[in-house]
Amino acid sequence: MYFNRIFEFTKVIDTDKFNKIINSVYRNLEEVEDGYADYSVSSKGITFLYRDSQYRKKITVIVNAALLVDCNSDADVFLVKLNKCCCSYFKRYALDDFTLMGFTAIADINVGRDKVGDYIAILKRIGKVKGFTPKDYDGIKGFCLDGNSNNTLFKIYDLEHCVRKYTDNSSKCFSGILRTEVKLTKAKAIGKYTDSESTTCKIAELWKKSQEVFMDTFVKIVPFGDFYKKDAAVEIICKNVTDLKSQRQMLWLVELIPAKKSLLLAQKALGYRKIKCIMELFAEINLSPVTISKRCSVKWLEGVYSFFV
Repeated sequence: MYFNRIFEFTKVIDTDKFNKIINSVYRNLEEVEDGYADYSVSSKGITFLYRDSQYRKKITVIVNAALLVDCNSDADVFLVKLNKCCCSYFKRYALDDFTLMGFTAIADINVGRDKVGDYIAILKRIGKVKGFTPKDYDGIKGFCLDGNSNNTLFKIYDLEHCVRKYTDNSSKCFSGILRTEVKLTKAKAIGKYTDSESTTCKIAELWKKSQEVFMDTFVKIVPFGDFYKKDAAVEIICKNVTDLKSQRQMLWLVELIPAKKSLLLAQKALGYRKIKCIMELFAEINLSPVTISKRCSVKWLEGVYSFFV
């Protein structure tokens, strides 16, 4: 499984300093909403954004780690290369002069081209998730959630469809890939994983904890287990769960999810205090409570967690 990281840094500066930097790189600038963008070193995974607001001038640096260093590199190699690029570009500013404001952990799950649409359809049946609001993005065919107050974004989508929508790239390497992103959008969210003062130390810690960041959100959203049609799921529960009370709760939850169009709302409608225990029982028998739609031609889909092994 391919794993990547994207970092976002910002710095607010006064008008004179902002204009000096703009003048030094103006040949590379392209006009974008609220300012300018410099893609001159995008081949190294670095994009510079300049927000030219009347009240506040801000520089944002977005870094795609996979384009700056290879997948086997550690945080030290990444930091040396990134700091060198920043110093070379800005002359007067180094990495620690910026504030880390965003971090994205990315995992590409290869489910096969013929199954991407089926996985997206079943994942969308999860519906509403506690702390998140469903969100649609133009050009993205997938299941996306916006954190209400946790400063976290979650996306899982058809990578090939997205690449073809926005670029001319027709490479087959994107085929069959479910790209999954967990983005921490504010310094407060980042602070849960690092209490370091300097930007470089924060990067080093997040680099090491990036899979933890990813899984902390992923497990809150996607239930464990393989996906089946409802009739097959009922049969599996009856065969493998001997405690009749637990069995009834599990069967009723499977019935409620399509009706409520949400795993969360179905859990609430179930009104069972030990819902965590019920979800653990589903995991024990490797069955997702979210079932495949009657309209879908497939009868079984392997649980997404199996691709992480």
